[in-house]
Amino acid sequence: MTPPHELTVFFAGQAGAEGMFFSIWSGHLAIAGSTSTTGFASELLAGRRLEDLIDYIKSVADNPIVLIDLPPVLLTDEALLVAPRVDATLLVVAEGRTRRDCLVRAKALLTEFASAGVIFESVQRESRRARLRLRLRLREVEELIREGRDPLGTRQPQQKSKRPGHDGALYPR
Repeated sequence: MTPPHELTVFFAGQAGAEGMFFSIWSGHLAIAGSTSTTGFASELLAGRRLEDLIDYIKSVADNPIVLIDLPPVLLTDEALLVAPRVDATLLVVAEGRTRRDCLVRAKALLTEFASAGVIFESVQRESRRARLRLRLRLREVEELIREGRDPLGTRQPQQKSKRPGHDGALYPR
């Protein structure tokens, strides 16, 4: 399915929010998206247009739930640019692909933002014990971060940046 207009066109200021959405399944599900990639997504997301898009959605829908799918936290800085401007983050963990140290780093980077939880993707039934271990580990990580301790035990805590919502580095040092 192809969106009526690419989101990159909206973020570049070449189209309005009203032409970005299409509906599938029901009138209560509106989707905006892009089928192409851009090398400057961070720059587009850092501008005012994201707030404009969210404001538009709130003006045409009662109590909308807005989901913004972004690349992995440790791959680009896009999640760190968007997180301070949304109500909550939702971390997606893929069983068998997401390494524990990467999960800990991603969780640490997002700890200052409200969290809606974790989605376990590609989870097999027989790995219920693994899910429980991961859930317990996430709670341990959250507690260590609240206490100001390094959950990996490998570095000194970073100085916070004066820039809201960003610690100045893509990866923890």
